[in-house]
Amino acid sequence: MSLRHKKMWAALALSLLLCCAQGSLAQKQKEQNKSDKSPLHVRLNVTVLDADNRPVSDAAREDFQLFENETPQTITEFSTHAGSLRYGLVIDCSGSLRTQIDSVIKASKAIVSNTKPEDEAFLLRFVSSDKITLEQDWTSSRAQLERALDNLYPEGGASAIVDAVYKAAEHIVERRKVERMQRRDALILITDGQERASSHTLSQLLQLLRDTNLQVFAIGLTQENRKQAESFLNTLANETGGRAFFLNSASELPQVTSEITMELGAQYLVGYDSTNGKRDGSFRKVRVRLGDKRTALARPGYTAPK
Repeated sequence: MSLRHKKMWAALALSLLLCCAQGSLAQKQKEQNKSDKSPLHVRLNVTVLDADNRPVSDAAREDFQLFENETPQTITEFSTHAGSLRYGLVIDCSGSLRTQIDSVIKASKAIVSNTKPEDEAFLLRFVSSDKITLEQDWTSSRAQLERALDNLYPEGGASAIVDAVYKAAEHIVERRKVERMQRRDALILITDGQERASSHTLSQLLQLLRDTNLQVFAIGLTQENRKQAESFLNTLANETGGRAFFLNSASELPQVTSEITMELGAQYLVGYDSTNGKRDGSFRKVRVRLGDKRTALARPGYTAPK
């Protein structure tokens, strides 16, 4: 083949490559435009409490009002949560809970026994960052969870609550990827609330919890630095639409665990298509309101995708 023909074939090949590349870019842009125009659907797990802070299970769709950045939103999805629950028990076994560990185990067993047979759970034990262990992986067996709880024991170490909750949240996210069944997700944290030595920051943890729509129910057995512990656990709960309970003694645990299981069984799923469809990565504040003395608990906002 002459040099002239070789140059012609090279020019033709380059032209074809450019056409293919332009076509690919155009297709990607078309898909991106389609994605940008699709509704931005937001789902909220909502707990409704009456004037006495007791869970309400008979609220109707028309009772709810939704606002995003104070702009009213139209509810497009609503249901009472009759489905199964997927949750993690995250138990603090630091030395400060040494005298209360038996009561903590008993209360945790009460949570397990009050959930539905089809619910799925795991047990995570923690002390310091290097002592966070999965004592029981995902199971629907109450007997397996109770045996794992019986094996819990306290030991010394600087409490890493943030790291433990972060790891538990990641464990739920991984489970979502392999399990197709739609479930409600929650973490139940029992701790003294004394965060001391985590590698992750609280901000990093809150971002993960918001992005994954994961509620935290915290039980604080706080003795020292009570205000600091309460502030920390309230932040975890309020930023995720959960609740925090603070006890003066372990004898109050049975009542609190009963309230938590009642609330988890009386939740609502409320969804809407945001009137702000921009995929700009901004944080949008969300508010759920009922038109009476009842109170709605839900995560306070979400970060829009990019």
